[in-house]
This record gives sequence, structure tokens and C-alpha cells, in this order.
Amino acid sequence: MEAVEYRVHGADGVGEPTRTINTMSQQEFDGDTPWAGATGVIDQESKEVFAARYGKTVVYVRPDTKLNRVDGTLEFKTIAGAQARLAKDAIAAAHRRLPVLIKARSVNEAHHIYGLLLKAGLKRSPNLLTTEAEYLAQENDILAQAGVPGQVTVSTNMIGRGTDIKLGGDAEKIIELRMRELGLTPDTPKYDSTLEMVEAGVRRTVGKNVADLNVEGRGLQVFGLGESDSPRTEFQWRGRAGRKGEHGLSRLYRSQEDEAVRNPAGVRVRRGHGPGRAGRTGQGRRGDRPAVDRRRGSGGPAAVRGEPAWRVGAGRARHRPRPKGRAAVIDQAADRRAARDHRGG
Repeated sequence: MEAVEYRVHGADGVGEPTRTINTMSQQEFDGDTPWAGATGVIDQESKEVFAARYGKTVVYVRPDTKLNRVDGTLEFKTIAGAQARLAKDAIAAAHRRLPVLIKARSVNEAHHIYGLLLKAGLKRSPNLLTTEAEYLAQENDILAQAGVPGQVTVSTNMIGRGTDIKLGGDAEKIIELRMRELGLTPDTPKYDSTLEMVEAGVRRTVGKNVADLNVEGRGLQVFGLGESDSPRTEFQWRGRAGRKGEHGLSRLYRSQEDEAVRNPAGVRVRRGHGPGRAGRTGQGRRGDRPAVDRRRGSGGPAAVRGEPAWRVGAGRARHRPRPKGRAAVIDQAADRRAARDHRGG
């Protein structure tokens, strides 16, 4: 939908990003069976949340290889601050000859980040991959080169599930790309001899790239903008890095305006409250006291503190389950008590 709106109405005509949150069939939700399927993006921390929300038992099967990816989160006061820092970090990583994959929340934001990178002086032109037709036509070529040292790729949520970024580059697809660039087809004279030379050169280069990148402190760098709606979607884009035991890094750049963007009717941003600088947090943990006061949603003190609903573990004593039906009417008294507790008085 965003691609159609962008094509017809331009950048100013693109509406809210389309989102899918935790889909499940009605039969699975209401059925008597304690299971609902399988997923590769759930861990011990989100196990309690999934079980509490759907009443389903979750069995966590550990990977057969050690995870060498480093996960982190940076928190900022504004979306603009998060975007600026992400662009700065992406350029710094590219200068260290590291491949960088950036996940934007929408087509417009992807174009904005692309512009920030060019304006900041990124030496190697970044690749842009969105749902727009002109970029979709190049999707295979862009993804094939996304793991090449120094390459920066800006994309939307389409780089989540099912996208395999090969560290060092996808040799097979790069060979095909080089042959097309040379204008050679199987019926062209000297095609076989040229293919042999191109294949040898590409495989040699990719091998050197992998040896240089697959060491501690390097690897694919995946940067994501904005708080995810669920652990599933966050684990999906983080999982583009560090696949099959490779080294890599994933970092979330979130701001205290993110919830306001997703749910403006249920959020109030208080001036003069919260940190004056970016706070560093680990994945799934709160940083400095945020400036977002969510008055609607799952309710309870944890929500007043601004933590996303899925990050509030079901095992925390002060968590209040999501109300249903008529019970969804906000308990004003409880809300005031929660806010008073949060202020320390």
C-alpha cells in the first residue's frame, strides 16, 4: 500500500505503515490444544509473555550453534535524534569496511535515511530497497551485495523474515550479476571462458571477505529504527546478523516518540520529564526514565513508565493483564495511583 501511495501521491501522500501483529487463527486461539505452531523467533524471556497472552505452552529449543551476535539498544528523546545517530554509526561502520543493513519503518523513512547518509558524506553510495517497483526489480542484486564489506543497504520491514544476507556477499548471485554487466549470455562467444574467470575471481574475493568479516567485533551490522510491536518482529530483523554462528551486531535505535507515532491517541509526551541525552539499555530492559506516558493500553504502573506492552514480562508482580470487553474501560483511580507511585509520592 505504501508503494502505491508513494507512486500516486508522492512522499506527502504516504499514510501510516501497514502492520501485522501476532496473527493467529480463531481455531488455534479458542481450541483446546495447548499448542499453536512453531516459530524460530521466540526465546526464554518472551516465553512468559506469549503464554500469558494466548494461554499457550511454549517450548524453547536452543540453537545447535553458539550465538556470536551482539545485541544492543540505544534510546533517544526524539526520532530525529535516533535517525541522526544511526546514520553516524552506519557511516563509521562502513569506513571500517563492515556491511551495514538498516531497517526503516516506512518507505518515507527509508528515503530520509538514504538522504542523511549521502548528506553526511558516505563514500560508497548506499543501496535502497523498498516495496516500490523500481527497487523491487533489483531486490536479488541488492541482497546479493548487502553482505559485501563497506556496503550500506537501507530497507523497510521487508528485510525481516526469510531474508538471508550472506556475509561477504552471495557468490552465486554476484557471478550472475557480473555476467549481465558484461552483456554476456550462454550463446555469446567466449561465454564459458569468461564465466570461468569471473567465477574464480568472485569466489576468491568472497572468501577473503568472509575471512575478514567473520571475527569478533566485526560481521554484518544490522541497525533498526523504532520500537517493535512484538518480540517476534524484533527478533526477525535482529536475526539477519549472526546467522549460523557468524559474528555480527544488531542495534535498536528507539526514541521516546516512537509510541506516539504508533498510537497517538493513547500517548501523552510530558515536557521537562525524562533524560536529556540518549540512554543505553540492553535488549528488553528499560533505560533512563522515559518522557512517554501511555495512559491507555495494557495499563498498570509498567505502562505508565513507558515500557512497550510486550516488554513487560508476565511474571512481574505489578503487571496488569490486558483488559477485554467492557473491562477495557480505564480504571481512573488505579491509573492515578500508578502515576503517583511512579513519581515517588
